[in-house]
Amino acid sequence: MTLFLELVINGLSVGAVYALIALGFVIIFKATEVVNFAQGSLLFLGGFTISEFSD
Repeated sequence: MTLFLELVINGLSVGAVYALIALGFVIIFKATEVVNFAQGSLLFLGGFTISEFSD
C-alpha cells in the first residue's frame, strides 16, 4: 500500500509539472499568437543545470 501511495504522489507531481509547462505555452500563444520554442530550451537548460550541480 505504501508503494501505491508513493507512485500516486509521484505521478501527480509529474502531472502538475507537465500542466504548468503546457499552461505556459498556452498563455504565451494566446497573448502573442506565436509559438514560443524558447520555453523548451530554457526548460532544458534548467534541467541540465540541476543535473550538473546535483552531483
